Amino acid sequence: MELRSKNILIISPTPWDVSFPARQHYAREFAKLGNVVFFLNPFSKENAVTEFSRNLYIVDLKPITYLFGLIQANSEQNQIDNIYKLIQRKIDLIWSFDQNRFTDYQLFGKDIPKILSLEEEIQDEAQIIKIANSVNLCIGMSLPLLEKVKTSTSSKVLFHHALSNAYTEAIQKLDLIMANTQFATGRIRCGYLGNLQNKYIDTLTFEKIIKENPIVEFHLIGPFVKDSNLAESGAKTWEDPFIEFLMSSPNVRLYGSLMTVRAAEILQTMDMFLVCYDTSQYLNQVANPAKIIEYLSSGNVVVACKTLQFQDQKELVATVEENEDLPQLFQEVSQSLPNWNREDLKLRRQQFALNRTYEKQILRIEKLI
Repeated sequence: MELRSKNILIISPTPWDVSFPARQHYAREFAKLGNVVFFLNPFSKENAVTEFSRNLYIVDLKPITYLFGLIQANSEQNQIDNIYKLIQRKIDLIWSFDQNRFTDYQLFGKDIPKILSLEEEIQDEAQIIKIANSVNLCIGMSLPLLEKVKTSTSSKVLFHHALSNAYTEAIQKLDLIMANTQFATGRIRCGYLGNLQNKYIDTLTFEKIIKENPIVEFHLIGPFVKDSNLAESGAKTWEDPFIEFLMSSPNVRLYGSLMTVRAAEILQTMDMFLVCYDTSQYLNQVANPAKIIEYLSSGNVVVACKTLQFQDQKELVATVEENEDLPQLFQEVSQSLPNWNREDLKLRRQQFALNRTYEKQILRIEKLI
């Protein structure tokens, strides 16, 4: 199915915002290709269709309410009828990133191709099977997620995270980025991207690596503060020994949250990258972190905890079986970077990432539906 001049409904578990998760990138890419895209927010205070940009509309829908204001949000057919009333168009493709909003996508119309994207933890396995049975295709960002829907009647495919245009553009202007970056003599630059208060992080191993590698600069991009229950209303604090450790470490630089364009530029200046999750507890949940595709775009080596989707691709990502071995691997890699970052390996990593841009992932979708 060629995805040109189509009406596409994207169903999101979170409202359209500045954080730009994958579903928003896909919405923009579809619109650029000449499709009319309707991005459905979670329940809102009003029924509205707002033009965000050319060919891209944000759809807000109120919950269904009945007598005495009681909410009957599970009236799926009523929701769907209201969506059609708002957009006043037929739908040619539905792509849902929300594993909870609808349980029967056949209610939209039996002949419409429907995709369900599995990206998050699945709490109700019986429910997800029911949902998967109502779509044509389930896309899983990891094999453990696809395993949850293996008994469903839908087609299933493993699908890597996509690389945003910000990274391809950063590659193209790498010389300018490097010329405008200050480098400390004799220092190795290690990058990390992500929320530093993520519950999946193995903070003890992360701290050990930082302590044992004083000549390595750790450049950490991502939020590290949160709303405080102890502070005054609206105040921010870290309330986290790990964050306090990072802030007091002389070889750590905390950037906080950055726009994607700036983050992409900084990552291109790194010599190596770190992925450090608690795989003893969360192996399936961190089987294919989105950040790895962004790291690989630089071409430089990624040192990681056990990562199921890359465990047999050692030239792309250097991994361990147990986290207790991660500090030693990090030291070994950092001490032999010219070998790990030699030109043939850099090219292989970079090509892996560039083969998975949003534009190329959409071409793959076209062949699957």
